[in-house]
Amino acid sequence: MMWMLLVVFLLIGIVMLVVYKYDDSLFSKATSYSIFEVLNNSRVRSLYKLTEELKATKEKYDILFDVQLLPNEKPVDAIIMHSSGIYIVNIEQKKGWIAGREQDVEWSQLLYKDRKKSFPNPIHLAQRNIYKLRDLLPTIQEEAFKAIVIFTNECSFQKIELNSDKVDVFKTKDLKGWIAQFGGHEAQLSSENVQAAYDVLNDSNNTQQLTKQLA
Repeated sequence: MMWMLLVVFLLIGIVMLVVYKYDDSLFSKATSYSIFEVLNNSRVRSLYKLTEELKATKEKYDILFDVQLLPNEKPVDAIIMHSSGIYIVNIEQKKGWIAGREQDVEWSQLLYKDRKKSFPNPIHLAQRNIYKLRDLLPTIQEEAFKAIVIFTNECSFQKIELNSDKVDVFKTKDLKGWIAQFGGHEAQLSSENVQAAYDVLNDSNNTQQLTKQLA
């Protein structure tokens, strides 16, 4: 009986430690998401992983969460500001096989028993947000803006066709490899540009923020 109590106390201690570490994390402080949402919601978990992978780099960057740029549209999940560009990041929580081309109006989702659904091309939403960003940040060149669509790991890609080098589509499991390329990209923005972009977007309504500046 004693060893069972010890195991229970040990498990409680581990859970309390995990919760404490999460509550003390930059992601927790920057958003309203609880650890239970991170564990149970793959979209939130992808955002958390994005934050953790960025934190592991030695790059200087700023990041904002849940930025409402367009009325009647879903907020941008995250905007990353880095010397290599400004990245509009949206998370797609889908299951099944995903297929689509950059220019298509809709993409397809093939589900169990050959059930097929269509959904709006997520790249187009990101591009609409980029147009708005360009209005807000007129001094930043067009080439600096990039659209990033991250699908959660519950889905598989049947066929994704991209034409532009300013667009990227991948799954949550590929985040580490994508972020590892940051340091190898040609600088598009000065530190002043990055700070100016952050200041403008940080003043937007309904914005949750997380900043990381490394010396």
